[in-house]
Amino acid sequence: MVRRRRRKQKNSIEEAIAGIALIAPFFFTYSVTGSISVSVFASFVAVAMVIAFIFYRQMAAATRLRNSGIAEIDKMSILEIFRTFVQCSRIQS
Repeated sequence: MVRRRRRKQKNSIEEAIAGIALIAPFFFTYSVTGSISVSVFASFVAVAMVIAFIFYRQMAAATRLRNSGIAEIDKMSILEIFRTFVQCSRIQS
């Protein structure tokens, strides 16, 4: 339950940041230039940047997963997995 709640909180924070990132350029550009067309263009640029950032985060997560060696666990026996776990827990403590 706690993990699910944290995810919801994280998603709501990300949504708020994305909303501010999309609305703020419009109002800022409009207040500076007074032109709606330039403000709309600035909003589209902001949307493109948010989409690029989301794509970058997904690619970084996929790269981390590929480099983690998680596929090697499927090839290990249960005893090897347990030994690796014990060694890692000794290192951390």
